[in-house]
Amino acid sequence: MGIEEIRVKGICFSNFVSICQQDFGNEANKRIAGALSGELAHEVEHKAFVKGVWYPVAWYRELHAVSQRVFEVGPDFSSQMGRRSTLEDLSSGIYKVFVKVASPQFILSTSAMIFRTYYE
Repeated sequence: MGIEEIRVKGICFSNFVSICQQDFGNEANKRIAGALSGELAHEVEHKAFVKGVWYPVAWYRELHAVSQRVFEVGPDFSSQMGRRSTLEDLSSGIYKVFVKVASPQFILSTSAMIFRTYYE
């Protein structure tokens, strides 16, 4: 049996392209897509990621690397995007209630379970 590819949920891509559009304007996703190729370029340009679908983590790495070049930002850009994406998720949907009522200790104890909802 071979090594399975690591995958990431579409919500991560969806949040990423939305935040880029907020920060860099309406043409941000076209700029990123222009530096990509194939299916990933199409998904980015048309914001076509399905939040609950699994995508290759290699796409996510490529999206981050290309975005850093396109927007001429440093490597801390990825950390900032991850933080903002997480805050976006935690401030809406089912996690909003979870975060408000749970203790920090409980949240930390369930972090592995939460991580598996985003990465496989």
